[in-house]
Amino acid sequence: LDITLAVGTRFAASDKPGGLSQLAVEHLQNVFERLSVKLSVGSRAASLQQGSATFEGGSAQPFDVCLWAAGFSVPELAKQSGLSVNDAGRLRAITRLPPLAIQMFSLSVTRLKSSLIPVVDAG
Repeated sequence: LDITLAVGTRFAASDKPGGLSQLAVEHLQNVFERLSVKLSVGSRAASLQQGSATFEGGSAQPFDVCLWAAGFSVPELAKQSGLSVNDAGRLRAITRLPPLAIQMFSLSVTRLKSSLIPVVDAG
């Protein structure tokens, strides 16, 4: 099996949102080497045809199977809007519901149950 990973711009550590740490880059390079995965860095795909990818600059890479994957970066909009973001600029998620939300949820579930199942008080 011959695998080539074409990385569009660069394959290096970055402290920008969505970037990899130096440790992560080194780990991936070691894994790729161990698995005989070739890296083609700076090869932005310009077009795909059946069985071949053409890159900016005109070089081509034949393939039997192409897996197209893309990363993402976080826009500055969340941070600029005043919403709570982490160090990478991603929105912070609520890890637990506040007490009022829990009470409201419990009330909704109770109402749902009572509308579906008759409640009989055995006491």
